[in-house]
Amino acid sequence: MHGRNGKFDADAFPIARALGAPFRSFTAQITTVTLLSVAFSYYAAFFLGTARPNFPSKYLVLSMVGLVLIASGSLFAYTVGLLVSGEQQPYPKVWEKARSFIAPQALIEKVLPLLLMFAFLGAFTQMKALIPSIHPFAWDAAFSEADRLIFGTDPWRLTHAVIGPFATRVIDAVYLMWFPIFTCVLFYHAVFAGKEQKRRFFLSVYGAWMVLGIMAATLFSSAGPCFLDLIGSPVSQNYAGLFPTSPASQRVMDYLADTYRTGNLGIGTGISAMPSLHVSMAFLYVLMARKPAMKAIAVAYALVILVGSVHLGWHYAVDGIFALLGTLLIYAMTSIPEQGRAAIAPTEVSLST
Repeated sequence: MHGRNGKFDADAFPIARALGAPFRSFTAQITTVTLLSVAFSYYAAFFLGTARPNFPSKYLVLSMVGLVLIASGSLFAYTVGLLVSGEQQPYPKVWEKARSFIAPQALIEKVLPLLLMFAFLGAFTQMKALIPSIHPFAWDAAFSEADRLIFGTDPWRLTHAVIGPFATRVIDAVYLMWFPIFTCVLFYHAVFAGKEQKRRFFLSVYGAWMVLGIMAATLFSSAGPCFLDLIGSPVSQNYAGLFPTSPASQRVMDYLADTYRTGNLGIGTGISAMPSLHVSMAFLYVLMARKPAMKAIAVAYALVILVGSVHLGWHYAVDGIFALLGTLLIYAMTSIPEQGRAAIAPTEVSLST
C-alpha cells in the first residue's frame, strides 16, 4: 500500500505493524540470541565429542502442544463464560476470538516469542549438560564454606530446626511445580502482557538463563549439596543429615544423577547449582508484578523457592543470593532502552501493566 505522498505505507500490513518499533528490535534480539544459542549448542557438542543435540526440536514440539492445549482451554473457558452470562449466540464471538489469535499480527507478537523461547531452552539444556565437560565441578567446597561463614553453620540445619515434616512436603510440592509455573508465566507474558512489559520479561529471562545459567554456572561450576556423593566431594559429610528428601524429589535427583553418569541426556537434564535459576525466575516474577495482590503472591512464592532450594538440598544459600543480585541487575538493564526511547519520543505511552 502507498500513502498520500506515494511512499510505501508499512502500517497498512499486519505483519509490518507487528514488527514495528520497539517490538521489531525486541523480536530481532531474541531471534538472534536463540539462533546463536542453538548453533553454539551444536558446535559445543561436536567439539566435545558428545551426541548431537536434538533438544531444540523437542522443546519446540512441546511448546506447540502446550500452546494448543492452553489456547483450547482458554477458548473453552471463554465459551463457558459466555453461556453462564446468558449470551444467546456465543459461538460467533468464540469464533471471532479464535480468529484474533491466528491473525498474522497475533502470531508474530504472541506465538513467535514462545517458539523462540522454547527453542532456546532446548539449546540451554544441551549447554548446561556440557558444563562439567568444559569446567569440572570445583566450587562446591568453597560455596559450602561460604554458607557456614555467613550463617555460622550449614543453613539447612537452621531451616530444618524450624520447618517440620508437613511444611517440608508443602515446600517440596511447590518447588517441583517450578517449571509448570514458569511455563504459565511465560505464556501469560507472551499472550496477554503489554509490549513493554513483554519486552522486559523476555529479555530478562534470556539474560538470566544466558548470563547466570550458562556463563556464571560454567565459571563457578558446582553440583549442589544433593549431588556431592555423586561427584565424590569431601564436603558431602556436612550434608549427611539432610537426606533423604521426599520420594518425588528423590526421583528427580535420581533421574539427573543417572543422566550425569551415563551421559544419556533427556528433557530437563544437566546439573548446576551456582547460581540458582529457580530463585532467579521466582524473583523476576516479583520484579514484574504490578498489582499489589500479584506482588504479594510473587513474594510469597519467591520466599518458598529461596528457602526450599536450601531446605531440600538442591542449592547452597549463596546460590540464591547470587541469583537475586544477578537477576536484579539484568532486570534493571532492560529499562535502559525504555528510558532512551522516552528521551527521543516523550509522548510515547508505555503499555506496561
